[in-house]
Amino acid sequence: MANYSTLLRDHVTLTCRSVDRIVLQAYAPKLQSVGWVCQFLRWQRRFPTPSSSASAKIGDAYVREVHRYAQANNIPLIYFGKRDNKEEIARPLLDVAAGGRRRPGGADRSRDP
Repeated sequence: MANYSTLLRDHVTLTCRSVDRIVLQAYAPKLQSVGWVCQFLRWQRRFPTPSSSASAKIGDAYVREVHRYAQANNIPLIYFGKRDNKEEIARPLLDVAAGGRRRPGGADRSRDP
């Protein structure tokens, strides 16, 4: 029998396909049908009526949690304009994430845990 660690390793991924999207994907085969989605929303998430507004509330809560986590961990959130070159704007942050020692703005990472 698989344990949670195995299920998460094999079925949950966090990917960054573009600098303006970070997507959490999980594969839950039963949630591929309307009936199981309704059961999930009703019994697991406790929504009185399974509907698209229930899904929106889950998504909104996820966005709020991302913002809370970013603020708590001093991670910048960058809002791009329609015509902005996202790769160019994000390049300094991507370089830091790839192993650079200095954050944009000059903060030294060498003392970070």
